Amino acid sequence: VALTKNEDSLIRLESMGFDLVVVDGYFMTKHKYLIAHRLKLPIVTLTDTLEPWVTRVPWLPSFVTLNIVPFSDRLTFLERVHNLFLFLAMYSRPLSPQIPRDLLDTYGVISVDDVIKTTQLWITTSDVVLDYPKPEMPNMLACGGMATKPARPLTDPWTRIVAEAQNGIVLVSLGSIASTFPTEISRKLLKSFSQLKRTVIWRFNNEDDLKVPSNVFVSEWIPQNDLLAQPKVKVFITHCGNNGQFEAVYHAVPMVAMPIFGDQFHNAKRMVHKQYGLEVMMQCFEPRDLVNATEEVIHNPLYSESIAKASNIFHDRPETPAERAASGVDVILKYGGKHLRSSAVDMPMYQFIMLDVLVFACV
Repeated sequence: VALTKNEDSLIRLESMGFDLVVVDGYFMTKHKYLIAHRLKLPIVTLTDTLEPWVTRVPWLPSFVTLNIVPFSDRLTFLERVHNLFLFLAMYSRPLSPQIPRDLLDTYGVISVDDVIKTTQLWITTSDVVLDYPKPEMPNMLACGGMATKPARPLTDPWTRIVAEAQNGIVLVSLGSIASTFPTEISRKLLKSFSQLKRTVIWRFNNEDDLKVPSNVFVSEWIPQNDLLAQPKVKVFITHCGNNGQFEAVYHAVPMVAMPIFGDQFHNAKRMVHKQYGLEVMMQCFEPRDLVNATEEVIHNPLYSESIAKASNIFHDRPETPAERAASGVDVILKYGGKHLRSSAVDMPMYQFIMLDVLVFACV
């Protein structure tokens, strides 16, 4: 609708004198690039789902995994087979909805990917303190953790809860989308928390009016970032959303992962791989599993030391992630991005992977 029945708004945007368009490069909403194309403005893409076959970044499936699979960068043979075929499948049959041919013709483009390839700067929501090391092109900036920030002072009732927590705090947030759970899972979570000798703060919508143990405080909203900064918080039980993990790294709080869907399983795997915590499977856990994992993360210095080091690395840089992204955008505004763009972007895929050379060599 924004592209076909919103002509007045598009004309108004054209008249407002913008210098650049920042597009949220989510793979399911590629049609947004057509608006940038219509405005004839330089494109900066902000994304956490980068498609290497579009950007032509040399991410070999032998060690770079897509964030839809729970693999580390040290893949077994079978995992490499799986990863390779996943790369090929997503390249040949992308998950994004197909844009109608008549709409592409209206905007004068053959493929929306051709518009995406004109991106002058890619800003990714990744960082080596959480992600696996992988190649980057000159027009790519890793700016994971842009939402991280210093904590604000707590207000009541949080100030009181923290002050009264004599044995430390377990902070639990399993996402805004999944703030309610099937009753059986909610019961198991509450039983787990009741066995902890600490105060538990849980972001939870208690729709079933379940009995809450005396050491557990539930709320439909919590000041997550501000609570993570409290020294009494010993562990963060998280669904492994990207932003929440970066907040944990920012404040050096080890984690217990309970992924639910999407990239959370990949995020949980990288967290365990980095030794920032442990994973417990939401779908099949027993209360003792969560209790044991939580106590292990609290008492084993491996996890607190590992994430403390990561936090120091994250902070020990001349720019914050947001400042780094802003600096990159400033460069594009001043000088354009032609000097950052690799010729690989203009190559057909068979040339990029040297298939023609390999065929020639084998003949």
